[in-house]
Amino acid sequence: MHEKRRANARSGGQGRPLGGPRCGLRAARGSVLGSVLGCVLGLLAACDRPPAEPEAPEGPHAVERADELRLALQEAQNAWSTGRRAEARARVQAAYREWFEPLEPLLRRQDALTTLELEFQFGALAQRMGRKGDPVALNDAVMDLVHGMDELVAVLPPPPVTEADPGPKATDALPVAVEVTAPKRTYTTYGDAEPAPTP
Repeated sequence: MHEKRRANARSGGQGRPLGGPRCGLRAARGSVLGSVLGCVLGLLAACDRPPAEPEAPEGPHAVERADELRLALQEAQNAWSTGRRAEARARVQAAYREWFEPLEPLLRRQDALTTLELEFQFGALAQRMGRKGDPVALNDAVMDLVHGMDELVAVLPPPPVTEADPGPKATDALPVAVEVTAPKRTYTTYGDAEPAPTP
């Protein structure tokens, strides 16, 4: 053991002779370091570009999606209140995927923190729907989620104005005759009293 220590001390405390495998390792470290620096510089150059504008998803506008989300969560709450917990949980998850997830890039651009909070609320609500609990607290959780979605959607640009559908107008309806009859004015009394005269 003393011989190993002496050999170690003679070689400069490195335990290997000078010019051994460590020199090759240093060269490899240098090439790896160079490639890492190249990647970092490439990432920095890519970060200099402005982020791409998120596009609105195809289909209904965000306001309509928020309305559909509200209806879907109400259906989930109805399922929960009748004891169909698994169905209620699945409905919350489907509402998230169908109505919220397509809007995430737009909502995140408006307010990233609130969007993240809403995602968390969706997960917590789905978990809560899967088990028994306080119906008032569940209703409050649903209302908080809907309110948060409404606030985020309110700051988005309004839907494009399109020409109204040339559907039926009020003047296209057929006239309807309504017969109005005067109410019956007879008064009845109870006991020994005389009936009141009718005017």
